[in-house]
Parts: sequence; structure tokens; C-alpha cells
Amino acid sequence: MIEKGFYLPDIEALDTLPLSRRKLPELKDKKLPTLKKYFGVVNRSHNALNDCRTTAIVYQRLRDDKLDEVEPDYSKIPKSIAGIRFCITGKFDEESRDDLIDEIKQHGGRYTKSVSGLTNYLLKGTQTSQNLIDGVHSNSELKMLENVKNGKEAKIIGLSEFHTLIATGNAKQ
Repeated sequence: MIEKGFYLPDIEALDTLPLSRRKLPELKDKKLPTLKKYFGVVNRSHNALNDCRTTAIVYQRLRDDKLDEVEPDYSKIPKSIAGIRFCITGKFDEESRDDLIDEIKQHGGRYTKSVSGLTNYLLKGTQTSQNLIDGVHSNSELKMLENVKNGKEAKIIGLSEFHTLIATGNAKQ
């Protein structure tokens, strides 16, 4: 690799973990999502470019001793799903559950931990639980299917449909 100009001793690694441990000992953990939220960084996680941007912002704030918690500004985000209730089931490779919950709230929607008769949409990811009721469906999915069967305006959607709802504002209550 030396012939390509890559020589390990010349590369310096800077890590936010030891900096955050020393400068923000009061935080419950020092994971990137926690630091992202603390410093008010508004972008999606689990995306290489966004994670790099987040890390850069976190590093700069730690390096420069700008350690105050920052409230993110959501005022410019359209409230395209105002009043719509969402529940989430399963796992998503593209986004963390916390990011999805934040996205729902930022766009004016309501997140609920369980499906009720008032739930409009169930956002369904890959089911990974060993406790699936019938080996296939989560309890939330079964409740939502029951709501639909009983004539409720409710729908089970995937991540791409969720992003389309936010972009278009065509969500139904």
C-alpha cells in the first residue's frame, strides 16, 4: 500500500467517544444517536453521508467546548401528517425507530406505542421477534387487521409509503 500513498502511521484517528465521555459525563450514553439528539442535529441516521455529517458536527462542538444542549428547529418542516396517528412494528435497516418517531412528530403526526381504534397507519418493518403471535404477524399487525376488518379507516404501510405520505400530505385520518 505504500506505493499508493497510504501509510498507516501518518493517519490520525479522532473519536467522539473519549471526548464525549470526558466533556459530557452526565449523558446516559455516548452513542451517536444520543449525541445527535443532544446537539439538535436534524437528519436521518443509518445513512453513511448523514452519519458523517452528524459525527463532524458532534466532533466540532466537543472540540470547541460548545457543550450546551441544542433544541432543534422544526419550524420549517411542513406539518404534512398533522393529527394522523402512527404505530410502528418491526425493524428497519434504512432508519432507526427513534428517527422514524422523530420524523412522525416533526411532520405533525402522533406516535403511539400500540395500535388502538384511533390508529390510522401501522408502519411495518421486518419482523424479527421470536414472539410473533402466529409466527408471521406481530400483535400490532393483528390488531390493525382487525380494525380494517371492522370497517376502520386504517392501513398497514411500508417505509416508502410512509415517506410518500410525508412528501405529499395525502394521509387520511
